Amino acid sequence: MPLPVVLVCDDSPAVRATLIALIGAEFDLRCVASPAELATALGKAVADVLVVDHHLGSGQSTGLEVLLDARWSDCARVLSSADLDQALLLDAINRGHVDAFLPKPFSYEQLLALLRQCVATARLRRDNRALVAQLAERNRSLEAATVGLEASVRDRTEHLEMLSKRLQDKHHELVRLETTSTVAHLVRGLAHEL
Repeated sequence: MPLPVVLVCDDSPAVRATLIALIGAEFDLRCVASPAELATALGKAVADVLVVDHHLGSGQSTGLEVLLDARWSDCARVLSSADLDQALLLDAINRGHVDAFLPKPFSYEQLLALLRQCVATARLRRDNRALVAQLAERNRSLEAATVGLEASVRDRTEHLEMLSKRLQDKHHELVRLETTSTVAHLVRGLAHEL
């Protein structure tokens, strides 16, 4: 199984070097300095975790703006910052834009636990999305089968109604013939008696 892909966007070379040294063996770690480099850093790979520094260098997007990008909806999104702006953090988490917050400085154990949890979250999201897609496909198949069965039942009902009508017509014909035969038999009997 391939290593989980962790994409880090942090403008600090020291932070990127520290992350590479700490977690490079357990994760496929890809570090970039700016949001513009994010897409090219992935190539054809799919990010499991996106860790973005809230305060990127001057003139760049904020980390939260990067996390809002629809490209990252399947991966677990982590906002990292040295200053704890609780209002911003609570708003981002409550609106579902951020899955976790990584305060700086962070410990090795804290970082590994968070990344493992985030990888599990991302995989669960993808599995859920795949299951929802499978369910939708099966529902479409069931709807098509239901329409087919309804048409088949309708055709068979029409056929049975037609056969029932023919049987009733034959029954009436037999009753008429039997009545005619009985009357003829009685007339012959009376004629013979006279």
